[in-house]
Amino acid sequence: MKIRTHIVVLLLFCVFFAFGKYALAASSEKATIVNFRVTLNDTLVNNINNDFPLLLYKNITYFPLTWDYSRFLGLETNWSQVTGLTINKTIGQGYDYKAAENTNIINQMNVEYPVIIPDYSITINGVIIDNTKESWPLINFRGITYFPLTWRFAVDMFGWNYSWSREKGLIISSPGGKPSPQETVLSIMNQMPFGKGYSFNATITEPKSKQIYAEYSGRVDNKIENSTFYSYVTLLNPVQYDNATVKGINTSYENLSVGSYNGYSIHFSVDSLGQARAIGPLLEDRNEVRMMSQLLNLHFVGEERNKILSFEKLETRHETSRWVITAKDRRIEIDILDAESRINAITITDDSLSYEIYIKTIE
Repeated sequence: MKIRTHIVVLLLFCVFFAFGKYALAASSEKATIVNFRVTLNDTLVNNINNDFPLLLYKNITYFPLTWDYSRFLGLETNWSQVTGLTINKTIGQGYDYKAAENTNIINQMNVEYPVIIPDYSITINGVIIDNTKESWPLINFRGITYFPLTWRFAVDMFGWNYSWSREKGLIISSPGGKPSPQETVLSIMNQMPFGKGYSFNATITEPKSKQIYAEYSGRVDNKIENSTFYSYVTLLNPVQYDNATVKGINTSYENLSVGSYNGYSIHFSVDSLGQARAIGPLLEDRNEVRMMSQLLNLHFVGEERNKILSFEKLETRHETSRWVITAKDRRIEIDILDAESRINAITITDDSLSYEIYIKTIE
């Protein structure tokens, strides 16, 4: 694995797939990733790590016709080289939500992505669609067909209900799909390590005695430059270190600085999100460094979900729901402001310490 001197997670470039002998039209357009909240059958979507995120094209939201999304929202899709793409509304079938998150995907909300106008045959509920005459044609992104959330398609053809507001974003409901509150919690949590960032107050304690070891304020900052993802955790309170460069087993750490102006920051690089961003042995015994590592790895995207042993809701009080996730290497209690779909507080407990994190602002 190539070692780098910054916190880096490489983005993989996505490849478009061809549908057999049916070539996609040569002309291409641009679309952006939807950056507002999207709720499908009371289940929040994580668009940041989504293989097939919702798109904005010609100022209209476009929805991906993947197998899982289609069936969750009461549609059946089939493809053949003879008939092309066939979409039919289904009745009375219920499917669970399945997240399309990928550990190698970090979608950028302010970047235009190429989309293609398909020329293969498309039939919806027995009606052949002439894509050349559509004001908002069906498009193709990462090998998947997307359709526009216009009244004609969403309501008349598919029987969906949908609404949009600045406060709640896009809400889509359809017969058959089963709401998944746990998926909503994971979606909220998984987006935090890969969004723009957030500020926090933190307390490190011993779980049994509740003895407080240290209190900090800090920030998590993320950015993408030249298709490379950089992530930083900075503690704004000074810590007792001399300026140093410390190298771990799999990661190089640089510019550890002390002081009320510079704070203490840690950043590193790995080849993919799926690999553990572990602290090297010369730092791993530091309480605040262990907490910083927990914040950088605060997600269960893709195969990381296999680490979850149990997941339950504890209570709802004052419009705040509390959840607990027991994983193989830690226990996480999460307080979520339900009306805003955002995390208010997190308590992470590993084998010896608890890190109580209060989220002040999310960007």
